[in-house]
Amino acid sequence: GWEVTHFPEMNYATTNDAGVGFGLNPVTKESPAGMITFYVYTDDVTATLDKAVSLGAELVVPKTEIPTVGWFGAFRDPTGNLISLLTPIPPQ
Repeated sequence: GWEVTHFPEMNYATTNDAGVGFGLNPVTKESPAGMITFYVYTDDVTATLDKAVSLGAELVVPKTEIPTVGWFGAFRDPTGNLISLLTPIPPQ
């Protein structure tokens, strides 16, 4: 019963039902089957990435624009978890 939104230009799909959202990546070398990426909202992707790196994280994706969505970036924490950050464009 989840409503899934597909973004063919990115080969990506999302859902956000009952306050729980997730994205579905295609299986690739960089995103193998079974890999989970946590997404965390932040007001400042760059500042949050800088803080994570200063605490021992590895920068994976610098602040990058997702047209019509917002900005994201990603880091791998010291134990290997991939964490992505998202600053959505405010609703009009």
